[in-house]
Amino acid sequence: MTESRTEGYYDIRRDVLPIVVVPREGYPIPKGYKGTGFLLGKGVFVTCHHCVADPVSEEETYAVALPIDYAPELRNKTPDAQYFVSTLHDVEQDSTGLDLAIAQVGFDSVGLHLAQEGIRTIGEDVRTYGYPLTEDLPHSGEGRALSFRGRYLKGYSTCNYLDDVPVYGPTLTEELDLPAPRGLSGAPVIRTDSLEVIGVVYGTKDYGTIEEFSRVDEATGERTPELQRITTFAVAHMFDSLYNLSGNATEGMHLGRYL
Repeated sequence: MTESRTEGYYDIRRDVLPIVVVPREGYPIPKGYKGTGFLLGKGVFVTCHHCVADPVSEEETYAVALPIDYAPELRNKTPDAQYFVSTLHDVEQDSTGLDLAIAQVGFDSVGLHLAQEGIRTIGEDVRTYGYPLTEDLPHSGEGRALSFRGRYLKGYSTCNYLDDVPVYGPTLTEELDLPAPRGLSGAPVIRTDSLEVIGVVYGTKDYGTIEEFSRVDEATGERTPELQRITTFAVAHMFDSLYNLSGNATEGMHLGRYL
C-alpha cells in the first residue's frame, strides 16, 4: 500500500514494524515474533507493553525488522537480507502502568506523526497496519522461520469507555469496528486519508448474546446447551494515553510535547 507524498511515494511498512527477539551477538537472526510497533519522530518507537513484557535471556534482546526495500540506504549493511534488524534500546513501560511501552531505535519515522487531537466523533473512519497472524515456526537451522505478512485493516470508531484491562487496570479505550487478530497489538490507529496517529491497538473485546437458552427435553431427558453469539471488536488506547507516554526515548517528556 503506497500513499502519495510531495517527495514521492510513502509506504507504511517503513514506519510500522514487526518486533522480534534476536541474539545480542553475531548475526541477528530473528528467534521469535512478539507483535507490532511503530515509529514516531526521531528514533521513538511505540508499542504495547505486553509485546515486550516477557524477559529475554542475557544472550537475547528485542529488535525490529525493517524491510530493506523501504530503506535502501541500509542495503549495504545487509546485502543479502530481506530485512534490516535494529535493536530496541531503553524499552520502558508507560509510567502510569498502562499497556503501552516506548523505546529508542536507530532510525526515524519518515511519514507517521502524532495527531494534534484524537477521535473527533463516534463513527470516524480509521485504519491500521500491522503483522497479525505471523507464522513463527521451528527452523532446521539457527533461529525461527518467521513469515512477515503485513495486513492493512480499515474500520471506524464505535464508542469509547473506561475499560478495566487485566494486569494493566483502568484504560481509556476506543472500540473499533475492525478485526484485530493476534499479533496486531501495538499497531497504530491512523486517521483515514492522513498519516496522523490517534491511538494504539491493544487487543480485542468480546460480547456474548444468548441466542438460545439451555433446556432439557422432557421426553428424552436430553439437555441442549446454551448457545451464544460472540461479537468481537478491536480495542485501542485513546489519544490522550499516547500523548502522555514518556520515557528515556522522549528525554522524560510527554510524547506529545517531545514531538
